[in-house]
Amino acid sequence: MKKLSVGDVFEEAWQFTKQYGFMMSLLVVATCIISYAISLALPGPSMQEMMEAQKAADNQAIIKMYYQMMPGSMLTTLISFVFSAGIFSTVMGLVKKQKDSVDFSGFQMPVILYVKIVCSLIVASFIIGIGLICCILPGIFLAVRLMFVPLTYIDDPELPFFDGFKKSWAITSGQFLTLLGICIVSFMALIIGFICCCVGIFPAEVLVYFAVVIAYLTVAEGTPTPSKFEGEYQK
Repeated sequence: MKKLSVGDVFEEAWQFTKQYGFMMSLLVVATCIISYAISLALPGPSMQEMMEAQKAADNQAIIKMYYQMMPGSMLTTLISFVFSAGIFSTVMGLVKKQKDSVDFSGFQMPVILYVKIVCSLIVASFIIGIGLICCILPGIFLAVRLMFVPLTYIDDPELPFFDGFKKSWAITSGQFLTLLGICIVSFMALIIGFICCCVGIFPAEVLVYFAVVIAYLTVAEGTPTPSKFEGEYQK
């Protein structure tokens, strides 16, 4: 396992962003537009109805509207997970030199792989949520240790479901502070991108996608196969 460096990760991510940033930004924008269009088509109260209920301080109506919004919100979240998987697949192909251009081929993954990735994100979110409830710090720790779970399946589609969690836990061992630093810098990049006329958030997202994939490939380099992991899992 190679040693991570926040500076090295973002320096390499910046080089990829300069090369592929424009087309990747268009890809991110396209997925955002599709997600927004789907959310508009879902049943539920309008924004105007929500504002009127809030102005009237009608708590019963507000609670009812939130219940009506829940199915649509859950579906929108699942769709965002699917799109994120496709973007990560595209980025990983570029970083590993398996692709030399940006297109939608990264989204052409088997349905079972999408199911595995989405389910892993749901499970990881639940675990992290419990950690956040427990004084926040455990949630941050779990979020960092499990941040690579979806990437393990994209990198190795045949990886069994729970081995993805084990692999992420193993390869992040001893790298917590550096990975936390990468997360903090990523968050700052997104904030700066949003401040830059809002549209700057799209290239900032691309930079973060590249940084996360580069960090994963750095720590996963030379990682043993799942069948030989048992010693690593105990760390």
